[in-house]
Amino acid sequence: MYKNYLANLFGLRFLPVLLLVGILLTCQSSENVAQAPMPYDPEQVQSALQTLVQDSVLRHGMLAVSVRSLRSQEVVVEHQGQLTLNAASVLKAVTTATALELLGSQFSFETTLAYDGRITTQGVLEGNLYLVGGGDPTFASPLMGQGLPLALAPFVQAVQRAGIRRIEGQIIADESLFDPNTLPYGWIWGDMGNYYGAPVHALNCLDNSYNLWLKPGATIGDPTEVVKTEPYLPGVVFHNRALTAAAGTGDNCVIYGAPYDQVRYTSGTIPQGGLFKVRGAIPDPGMLLISHLRERLKQQGVEVIGKNNSSRLLAQAGQNLPDTVRTVLYRHRSPALGQVAQVTNWYSVNLYAEAMLKALGREEKKQYGDTFAGAKAMKDYWQAQGLDVSGWVLHDGSGLSVSNGITTDLLTGILASMSQRKSYEVFYASLPVAGVSGTLAGMGGSSRIRGNLRAKSGAMTGVLAYAGYFTTATGEPMAFAIISNRHTCNYSTMRQKIETFLAAMVQ
Repeated sequence: MYKNYLANLFGLRFLPVLLLVGILLTCQSSENVAQAPMPYDPEQVQSALQTLVQDSVLRHGMLAVSVRSLRSQEVVVEHQGQLTLNAASVLKAVTTATALELLGSQFSFETTLAYDGRITTQGVLEGNLYLVGGGDPTFASPLMGQGLPLALAPFVQAVQRAGIRRIEGQIIADESLFDPNTLPYGWIWGDMGNYYGAPVHALNCLDNSYNLWLKPGATIGDPTEVVKTEPYLPGVVFHNRALTAAAGTGDNCVIYGAPYDQVRYTSGTIPQGGLFKVRGAIPDPGMLLISHLRERLKQQGVEVIGKNNSSRLLAQAGQNLPDTVRTVLYRHRSPALGQVAQVTNWYSVNLYAEAMLKALGREEKKQYGDTFAGAKAMKDYWQAQGLDVSGWVLHDGSGLSVSNGITTDLLTGILASMSQRKSYEVFYASLPVAGVSGTLAGMGGSSRIRGNLRAKSGAMTGVLAYAGYFTTATGEPMAFAIISNRHTCNYSTMRQKIETFLAAMVQ
């Protein structure tokens, strides 16, 4: 009927032309349909997921996955989403998200220089000088482009501006803002002496880490020699048991030691060659900081008569901080929390995450700045947003505790909820981009993961996890979380297997 209608309307001589146009339009339409992006297909993702679940490396292990639409806030793909697993450093994404929401992206930590007593006309301070900690984890941090000379310079200048030439009292590190019991529950002996296991204090410096320089022996198996530390750690003694290994074997040296303990133990190996650097956790950052302040004051001609002391050492001796009126000489503020959150997530800095957690406890619960108060503040907040936190076991803010546990459904619930909140843009920008930045710079290859997926990764022995965001081919924003525990392969093999699934998830 259609053909006869065209013939009557235009005449038979135009029919071939019309038919040709119709064929071309049909072909063009078919081509457009073929090139149009397909809707997100959870069944295809589920198929890729089953391939991973059935992999032999997970025969004795556990895997949980959740993929959630940001538009509907509903889960579209799930596997054991309610299973509580250790997500390692993925927890930093939750800590930074919570801190940005509750403290604000412009929040900053404060370090104060003050004195008690009086300053005479001759420039003599008849009293004590106090360095008061506000929990700033970035003070003198190399990650923030600083060091001790640059960070302490304005403090020394403040003393000089006040006309002080001699201090008859002590220099006291006031760390009373935070709990002196610095280690969260579940941190292990093998971590706490190393740089990544440095706990947060009310006063921090140099990311609470130092460099230990070791000299290898001439042959494999020879003992090594402690050469120096940077910075110098007065009073710290090393019992060195590290041995020499073949050139190119890298850093396999472990430093053991508890907070405040002046004795350090080393074991493992360093490679043959020249001097080799290993990073450790500073035993007492507050005391180290005031010792460097004292030295710089001396260099500028300011004499200090009294000894170095701290609120912790005073309490240990059964004494309290002097109950005197203090006059503030200088206030130092850290970079804004938005910047601190980005460094935390890009480089997975445990110290910064723990500082945020304690600040949450201090600011939100109006309690002593400790890990327990911070953990309660975090859980209470997300429960108040309507999320199920019953499967969340929280003992720190960084994910270093082996006792932590969280579900993938809760992770995507938090991520999806964040997409509707005021600090979302700052939080989203703080996450590493696959194939581009931070800890995900080497991830993604040529797949759609690269430049698309933004996520926080987490890894420790027997744990590999990722959580973050991606955009589908049709432009739909998604949140995802995947956690593997107790897999029987090494890290690089498991990472490749998870990457293959993530590529299918995004594709």
